[in-house]
Amino acid sequence: MNRIVLFLVLLLLLTSCSDQSTSRQAPQPIGNPTAEKVLQQHADADLFMVQDLVYILADPDSWVQEEELGPLEEVGKIQEMYDPAKPFVNYMATKLPAGTTIYADSSHSSFLVVLKDGKEARYLGLVEG
Repeated sequence: MNRIVLFLVLLLLLTSCSDQSTSRQAPQPIGNPTAEKVLQQHADADLFMVQDLVYILADPDSWVQEEELGPLEEVGKIQEMYDPAKPFVNYMATKLPAGTTIYADSSHSSFLVVLKDGKEARYLGLVEG
């Protein structure tokens, strides 16, 4: 009987002294890119944020340029230019001046449109996944 008790005590000691952790970290969810993350990789990026989604100027050869636009609806205006000392917030832009009107086409939710120097410019929403 003493041997069994001694064996159980030793077994308990050995398992409690193990450095093997049983806790596991939960996987981090992948979210949409933040403006700060984009600017870390492309410091001169032309972008703005609306409803917590970052929009970046679409390439001239992008599929976005080929899409036919329907009637445009105003979704807001750029409120301020980006200041690296402040967090990037909705209606903040890196290149567009304050007061620039942002438009959406109800048939295309993946991009927004602004008039830039009198010409239409399309900005693609950066969505992960």
